[in-house]
Amino acid sequence: MRLKKRRSGIRGGRRCEMPAKDKLHDAAVRALLKDGWRIVSDSQTIKFNGRTLYLDIVAEKEGRRIVVEVKGDAFDEMAELEKAMGQYLLYRFVLARQYPDLTPFLAAPQGAFGRIFGTSQIDGPDFAAQFNLNFLVFDSKKEEIIQWIQ
Repeated sequence: MRLKKRRSGIRGGRRCEMPAKDKLHDAAVRALLKDGWRIVSDSQTIKFNGRTLYLDIVAEKEGRRIVVEVKGDAFDEMAELEKAMGQYLLYRFVLARQYPDLTPFLAAPQGAFGRIFGTSQIDGPDFAAQFNLNFLVFDSKKEEIIQWIQ
């Protein structure tokens, strides 16, 4: 698999800026490392229909390869969940066609995940199963993975 490193600069007369990393990005990387994952790439791009998609983390462990999209503390707001789901579905679609060996995950800090999925109305594992989503829940202070939901 050949992915391109994230860069900023000028392409075709237009300024191209990389999206800012979420403030919890580094904590998610360290949590994956603690869990035995090797970070293949920290910030990559892929092209799809002439557009650039930005991947936060590509990691591998025991022959398994994943793409992790890190979400921050604002993930507990419904608008952020809607945006994250749309992004996840788009990435899953593109990855299935271009890099079928990569499995996408949404990573969220434990507190934010619990605030949205710890209610009686929305159960995280049921929600993930209903929409075929993969979640990685991590403790941003201890920098540890708390739960994998697949």
